[in-house]
Amino acid sequence: MGCMDELLRKLSRVERVEISLGRESRVWYLNLMPDAKKEVAKPGYVALFSENVKSKRM
Repeated sequence: MGCMDELLRKLSRVERVEISLGRESRVWYLNLMPDAKKEVAKPGYVALFSENVKSKRM
């Protein structure tokens, strides 16, 4: 199995979760292996799996 196949296998485990907390919405990524995160950061995608916070207007 090639390097890219291994990375894709590791990334297939990642789950995206969005939680609404009042006026705020947060996005987290679960099951992200540390070595997979490092591999994704190499080509410049450092913030790909970072926590995302959105404010909702009311």
